[in-house]
Formats: sequence, C-alpha cells, structure tokens
Amino acid sequence: KCDWSSDVCSSDLTGRAVVTVPEGDEVRAVLAHMHRELGARFVLVEGGPTLNGALLDAGLVDEIFMTLGGVLVGGRDPLTIVSQRRTRGAADVRHLRLLAAHPNPATNEVYLRYRLLPPDSAKRA
Repeated sequence: KCDWSSDVCSSDLTGRAVVTVPEGDEVRAVLAHMHRELGARFVLVEGGPTLNGALLDAGLVDEIFMTLGGVLVGGRDPLTIVSQRRTRGAADVRHLRLLAAHPNPATNEVYLRYRLLPPDSAKRA
C-alpha cells in the first residue's frame, strides 16, 4: 500500500524523484526544471481552468488543442477552459487562429488546434 503524499513512494513508483519548486512562480519553475533536467523542449499540458490560466498569465502558451464533443451542459456558473485570478477586460481578450480541425465520427467529436495570436492582433485574426 502506498501513501501518495510520500516522496519515497512517488519516487519508487515513477522512477523519478519528487522536485520541490519555490512558491510564487511554480509553473515557470516546473517548466524550467523539465527543460534543464529532462531536456524537454515541448510540453503538452492537459490541465484544468486554473493551470490553463496560470500558463496563459505567464505567457507560456503558443497553441491550444480542444476537443469539441456533442454534449450540452448548462447551469448558472458554466465552466470555462481558463480561470484567472484577476478580472479581465476587453484589452485582455486573446484571439486564436484555427490551424486544424479533424472530425472523429466514431466518437462524435471534433479535434481543434489553434495558434494563440499576440494580444495586439485582433484586427488580423
């Protein structure tokens, strides 16, 4: 049985040591470690709204992959793919350029790939 909060257990199961990063800029610190120690040049992040927001705030996103499925979900507080701590205004809106769209009839999904455009590119999108 494994205690998932144990550094030893995590290291034993994954073959990698647990890395402690400084508080405050964890996302950059983790990516710097992955680049420096593991040779990572590209990272695919399958995160939720909070991690996506932190990556966008840090300027670390160049492409976004989305899966559009044939399901409707409603409610008063709908979830978004980006959650950020600060209030965003019209000047903070980021535009995307569609690079690819691949339908998958077997799953009733469409896989979308977008390039994140620079903040001043609204007129060029």
